[in-house]
Amino acid sequence: VIVGVGPEEFRGHVAGLDEKYIQLWLPLSYHPRLAGADSARFQRDADFIRIVARLTGNTTVAQADAAVQSAAAALAEQHPATNKEKAGGVEPYFPGGARMRPQIATARMMILGLSGVVLLVVGLNISGMMLVRSAIREREIAIRAAMGASRWRLMRYHLTEALVIATLGGSFASAVLFGGPIAVAWAFNMWGPGLNLFRPDAWVLLQCVALCFVTSLILGLLPAIRFSRNSVVDALKNDSSGSGRRVGWLQKLTAAAQAGIAVPFLVICGLQFDQARVAALTDVGFKLEGLYAVEVNLAAVTKAEEERQLFLRTLQQNLAQVPGVVSVSVGDGMPLDFIYRNSRVAPEGEATFITAHTTRVAPAYLETIGTRLLAGRTIDANDRPGAERVVMLSEPLARELFPDGDSLGRRIALAS
Repeated sequence: VIVGVGPEEFRGHVAGLDEKYIQLWLPLSYHPRLAGADSARFQRDADFIRIVARLTGNTTVAQADAAVQSAAAALAEQHPATNKEKAGGVEPYFPGGARMRPQIATARMMILGLSGVVLLVVGLNISGMMLVRSAIREREIAIRAAMGASRWRLMRYHLTEALVIATLGGSFASAVLFGGPIAVAWAFNMWGPGLNLFRPDAWVLLQCVALCFVTSLILGLLPAIRFSRNSVVDALKNDSSGSGRRVGWLQKLTAAAQAGIAVPFLVICGLQFDQARVAALTDVGFKLEGLYAVEVNLAAVTKAEEERQLFLRTLQQNLAQVPGVVSVSVGDGMPLDFIYRNSRVAPEGEATFITAHTTRVAPAYLETIGTRLLAGRTIDANDRPGAERVVMLSEPLARELFPDGDSLGRRIALAS
């Protein structure tokens, strides 16, 4: 029974960037993990939900944080088995959660740093071009000085030109950046709420104007200082036949700085790109050559669980008999499919759970994808409903759960 309708502009939660922002809300109490006698609501070590709160106007984050810390300490005292090493706190809303804030902040600083290097190289290039342009007009500037123009007036002349060029360039760049996506959407009839991202507000426009002004001031100041102290005699000498134009220390400095930054930057980026390409093709822990995958829609086959199991077994056996096929297996996910199937696991009897990427596989899965088994056995045909429940662990997870190095035969518990 539909009881309410939310607004269209709501951006959603995890998958909220879909074109139409399609959302569906259900009561949390109906969640399968919270229903039944053995539900997660009675398990103190099950913390799969997210808590969000809105503070009143006279409540600070520090006050709310102190209240939550006090409540967490009380729970740790009442339930030491599950809450002894847990703490609570309050932070401003962040989609990735408090634990992801440092990683995202580091990634953001790296991206801004790379963008800053590119901006610096482009700025030095523009400064060099303006120096060359001013050097070509050296005779004109010297004549202006001979006619009574002061050095301050010549500097203002250079800065005004730089400001006009920067304003025109910034306006063109802003039009392309903010108007380009809208123009493409209009041409291909692709209108959607996502275009709101390209609608600048007053703060963004102010930042663009300030950046253009500062850039024009810095890059225009260099040639203004360099060529505002010319003399007519020097200009005519440099402009006479057979004489070469003088290259000042400022031109040499900007050219050397541009080459010194751009060349290593391009080389490092090229090497990193090549390493990423090689790693993506080779260093993934399984063999890519000859591996093929196809998605099977079991819902289109049948709704009966027994018939689905029979269908998968028959499909696997038939494909295994095809000439040229070495091995076939089935799973609810493939390597590098970027679909997160996380479960929380811990050694049996312990309360410290670790999040692990979980894939449910049929027999011969490791052999099919081309990865090796370090110890023990793989999942085989005897691991079926009614038999002892078994799992395989990756080496890092085995080290994390059992630091003593002996994991075969040990038991683990899943929180989900």
